[in-house]
Amino acid sequence: FENMIRKGSKPNVAIYTVLIDGYAKSGNVEDAIRLLHRMIDEGFKPDVVTFSVVVNGLCKNGRVEEALDYFQTCQFNGLAINSMFYSSLIDGLGKAGRI
Repeated sequence: FENMIRKGSKPNVAIYTVLIDGYAKSGNVEDAIRLLHRMIDEGFKPDVVTFSVVVNGLCKNGRVEEALDYFQTCQFNGLAINSMFYSSLIDGLGKAGRI
């Protein structure tokens, strides 16, 4: 990613989302969140897919409260929540004994 930027390529929401998803799926949720914040700091607006992969990673790591915070962020910003997002959230809540 850094090499891509150094060589003049411009990232976009899709590229950030793929990288965030890679971090989240490999258990590096902190790196996924850091990259999400970098994305926002650089002026990109995450879409529901971006937030979905973060929520999925958080839920798989037992961090349901943080996932719920992102859910509220999406609602506040008027993003249409998709089935993957809801599925991850329900799974995380279930594993946490909250439903």
